[in-house]
Amino acid sequence: MAVTAPAASIGPFVQIFPTLSLGIAGSGNPPPVLDAFIGPAIKFTATSTNITFSGLPNSTQSTCTLAAILVVTSTNVATKYFCSTTGNNVTSAYNLLISTAALEAKGGGTTLNPSITLVAGHSYFVAMSMKSGNSQAIAVDLRTGQVLTGSSATTYTASGGNGVFEIGAGGATTTASNTEIAAIAWSTAYLSAAQLAAWGADPWSFWYPPRQIAIGSVIAAGPTLNVPRRMFLRR
Repeated sequence: MAVTAPAASIGPFVQIFPTLSLGIAGSGNPPPVLDAFIGPAIKFTATSTNITFSGLPNSTQSTCTLAAILVVTSTNVATKYFCSTTGNNVTSAYNLLISTAALEAKGGGTTLNPSITLVAGHSYFVAMSMKSGNSQAIAVDLRTGQVLTGSSATTYTASGGNGVFEIGAGGATTTASNTEIAAIAWSTAYLSAAQLAAWGADPWSFWYPPRQIAIGSVIAAGPTLNVPRRMFLRR
């Protein structure tokens, strides 16, 4: 049976265009960069740099999927949070992080380790779909094409967030996330290992329409915020 890649209907999602005034808050003025493999991105390599936005659901969610397209700029520091659904709080809701070189997540403050190791200087599509006792993860090296998958049978108690989503030094603002991030996706839906693999086979399809590439923009997922596209280049 064919497996369908994630659809935009599994939201909610938020788009970020740093060059436009969308009321996005943050700290540290993270600079834009242009990476040869992931294109326009935001550099979160200084301590306490982040982008935050509020008004998201803060109710308890039993499942959560977080994904990103990023460059890992360093693996020298442990516990580098780069995506948090609870602002700088790491004891509730959901967080995505790199612990030294390991891709990890937190659900309700409990560490979920799918045994995936990332390499400094490489660009990745990473995603982790969390459900107590059965969390699934994938990392696709966009330079080499290597696909890494893993899972965690760790149980956790789901808890609500605070309605604040933080990208960059989220969850631990005294520690730089050491990433360059081009895209972030968040959903309250759970994706199976097969669905994550289908997404990993064409990572950008979730953020961009088929056969189109946005120029001069950084997107943190999907279509529910109606923001005009700036420029497009047909493949």
